[in-house]
Amino acid sequence: MYLDLAPFLLLITIVANTLIVVVLSKRHMRTPTNAVLMVMALSDMFTLLFPAPWLLYMYTFSNHYKPLTPVRACYAWAFMNDVVPTLFHTASIWLTLALAVQR
Repeated sequence: MYLDLAPFLLLITIVANTLIVVVLSKRHMRTPTNAVLMVMALSDMFTLLFPAPWLLYMYTFSNHYKPLTPVRACYAWAFMNDVVPTLFHTASIWLTLALAVQR
């Protein structure tokens, strides 16, 4: 069930965060608070965007039973699904803290 919903949720998240970035990047909307919110939306979007092609390839297209070749693809898989989303998610958490301190 999750594999069927994941592309739909990914699309909704990317569209929503893109709209947030577009609105908050307008000249009359530029404030320190909105800047933090805009970067937070970008960080949340990148948390999903970087592993998305790999997850779609592996699970939505039913390639999870095939081994990844060459070995560099395995390293790329681990980096794009473990390291990069963790970095962006951690950045989003710190931005939430920055917003709380700013308020």
